[in-house]
Amino acid sequence: MPRGGIILEEQAWDVTSAILRRFGRIESLPMPGRSRSIDRAVRLVLTDGRMVELRLDLRRIPSPGKTLHEQAISHAALRLAAAPNDPTVANGVAILVPAMPTGLGDAVRRLLAPLGRSPLNVIVISTAGGCWCWMPGIGIDVIEPDHAGSRAANRPQAEGELPLTAVNQWLLKILLLGRAQPSWWAGPRLTEATGQGLAAAAGVGASTAYRLITALSARGWAGNNLRLSRVDTLARYWLDHARHVRTSALLVRPLFGALTGPDAVRAWLSKQGSVDGCRWALGSWAACDAHGVGMVTGAARPAIHVMGSVESLMRRWELTTCDERDASFVIEPCDQSMARPLLGGAVIIDGTPVVDVWQAALDVARDPGRGGDQAWAIAQRIMDLEDTSDG
Repeated sequence: MPRGGIILEEQAWDVTSAILRRFGRIESLPMPGRSRSIDRAVRLVLTDGRMVELRLDLRRIPSPGKTLHEQAISHAALRLAAAPNDPTVANGVAILVPAMPTGLGDAVRRLLAPLGRSPLNVIVISTAGGCWCWMPGIGIDVIEPDHAGSRAANRPQAEGELPLTAVNQWLLKILLLGRAQPSWWAGPRLTEATGQGLAAAAGVGASTAYRLITALSARGWAGNNLRLSRVDTLARYWLDHARHVRTSALLVRPLFGALTGPDAVRAWLSKQGSVDGCRWALGSWAACDAHGVGMVTGAARPAIHVMGSVESLMRRWELTTCDERDASFVIEPCDQSMARPLLGGAVIIDGTPVVDVWQAALDVARDPGRGGDQAWAIAQRIMDLEDTSDG
């Protein structure tokens, strides 16, 4: 990229570092040899113990036009997709833009879809303060609107900072729902109220569980016997994180016949069998209805989370993609890193796999219209019924 604007570039790297520190510890590395396009190389030691080397180059896009941003990222993706595949190295591109375009994340994912599992890792930094960090290979997806990211760059890392990585969300769900009624949560139950017990229930290393417990305690969110305290604050923190998560979505309908209305879709889904190499569960508003915690029923098109081969599922169920007007329901393909937090606690209701009750609230929080208020109302009902707070 053209040199110049050094102050802006350094600010961009400050924001990048602030984002990455949410997910672990970063260490500077010497520049790889014969890599003219790489501006920075760092090692990221994730909170779950994994280590990955990030090789980032910085691009500045002077125009605020959304199309130009998308093109820059897609070109970078094509270049990086052709690079040698090293599982310990995450090639990436940091892009400095004047403002965060609306819907940038969804647009980029749509552009990258033909590449399959692309090694691209994108960090978009807006000079107006926003940022988007998308690293699908290591399960990082964070979006902050303008006027938020710049403050984060100048703020020291908070004591007990709690990054909501995939593994941390899995551990938190076990703590939050481990005593919930079986119709809400089919995941692991916490039988021993210790870090070792949590690690065993979650199937993770003990150090990973203890790091989360330490962060929770520092924030005042973990009481005696690992019972969560100030659950309302934790819930708001988690829902706010979910509100900025953006996922790709496929609008689909049956090849033969028609499904009119959410009830018809639910009945149809309950008759569909398992699909080899694929797992799915009803999510979002329809999941809230199934759990009996939704306040708005039958108003939104059902959505399902799909882990694995979406193509196999569509062939088995004889589905086709379509436009908004003709869609019967929505398929949301899931990244493998989110398998446990998304589907690990799914239950069967009336013959249909349904995400756990808290995941249903997190899904609803992403709705830009009424989702925030509805998700918080669901959170209050869950907390009242489950008494997960120490007071």
